[in-house]
Amino acid sequence: MISLQRIFGIVVFLCSLLTAEFNGKYVVLHEILSETGDFSGYHLQTPYGELFFDEPVLCALIRSHSFERLKYVRQYGPYHFCVKPSEYTRYDHSLGAFALVRLHGGDLKKQIAALKHDISHTVFSHAGGYFFFSDSKKAEYAQDAMDAEYLSESGVAQLLLEFGFSPENVSHEGVGFGQVKKPAPDLCADNIEYILQGALHDGCCGLEEVHDIVSHLHFNGTDWYFDDITSALSVARFCLRMMIDNWSTPYNLMVCRILGQALCRAVDLGIISQKDIVFGTDDLVWQRLQQCNDAQINKFLFTVRHGLDLFVIHKYDEPNVTGVFVRQGKFRGVDPLVLEFDGKLERLTKLNLEFEKEFESVKTMFEKGWIVEVNS
Repeated sequence: MISLQRIFGIVVFLCSLLTAEFNGKYVVLHEILSETGDFSGYHLQTPYGELFFDEPVLCALIRSHSFERLKYVRQYGPYHFCVKPSEYTRYDHSLGAFALVRLHGGDLKKQIAALKHDISHTVFSHAGGYFFFSDSKKAEYAQDAMDAEYLSESGVAQLLLEFGFSPENVSHEGVGFGQVKKPAPDLCADNIEYILQGALHDGCCGLEEVHDIVSHLHFNGTDWYFDDITSALSVARFCLRMMIDNWSTPYNLMVCRILGQALCRAVDLGIISQKDIVFGTDDLVWQRLQQCNDAQINKFLFTVRHGLDLFVIHKYDEPNVTGVFVRQGKFRGVDPLVLEFDGKLERLTKLNLEFEKEFESVKTMFEKGWIVEVNS
């Protein structure tokens, strides 16, 4: 006999599908109530599968102010304000990464690590890193560098300790947490999630295609891999496409750099504080920047909003060009492992020479960088 709790869970799932389609959201979280009306866990619907969980530490982490804040920190940072609205948030991404780990057998420590791996992101995502560092590589890694301090100051470290988990033992940067996070070109829950959900939001594919891709995705305890070369190729090409069109464009790098300068000046003038950048939300900080009367900040914001018209992009070695040199701090291209008929895992670039050329071409372009001229 099916319990009322299970019936309610099915109804919630069906409703969540409608809500997800209506709101343009691909990750939907609902509380589940027991027959007596008490909280009994969460139901999570994602493009990678649905799941129910009730572990106290996971529920407490999701209910924390720090995790809730991620609803208001957008995955693509300033892109929302200067190109087109994007409601893909760090909250959606973190729940998606958690779902991938849980659905693929990750233990509770890895699930915690996946859930909280982006909790220390500043406002405007990686653009906030330029408040702390002018160097693009350091700015890209600012969130990870600040993670331990953020966990301590926000109270998340204490929350974890109350449930018997040391923050160091559930760190996505720790040894043995490759299922959650690994440097490219390897796959991990982090990059699989932002590639697939990013592809959905950017219109590169639909839900049915993601469902098919995920049906060929596996984790063997050490590595993520595909049992189908077509799925591996789709994911790898989605990644390159979004790097070229969105994440790693010279336009985006320049916008992040300029917004970082605006944040620095705003803190110097007392318009916002460093705590607003670390613990605040995109909309709150953006609103304060817009409402200020400082001519320099206004100029920064004008450049950020109109960069598509103001920026002239040149090759890194183009002669007689003056401008700002920009280069991506982190190459995000992936080269998935694919299971062959003999049971061995092989890199996609070794199995598909056409993709190997694409991969190396994009990698070379991003490693060399660009010079950006700003027209007044």
